[in-house]
Amino acid sequence: MRTNPTVLVSGASGYVGGRLAMRFAREGSAQLRLLARHPENMPENISAAGGVFRGDVRDMEPRRAALAVVDVAYY
Repeated sequence: MRTNPTVLVSGASGYVGGRLAMRFAREGSAQLRLLARHPENMPENISAAGGVFRGDVRDMEPRRAALAVVDVAYY
C-alpha cells in the first residue's frame, strides 16, 4: 500500500501557496509541511494539517528544516 507523499508548500501564508495548501489539506492527498513568513495569517485548518515552519525561501535554516524528508516541493 502506497502512503501519501510528503509535500512542502512554500509561501503557505500567501495567496497562491495558501490555496494550494488548502487544497492538499481538504483532499488529504499529502502529508503537509508548510513554509510561511507569517504563519499566524494562515487559516487554522491549514496549519493544523501539517508541520509549519516560519521563514522565507531565502533563509537557509528554516528551508533546510522544512525540506527534510520531503518528496515534492512547491515554490
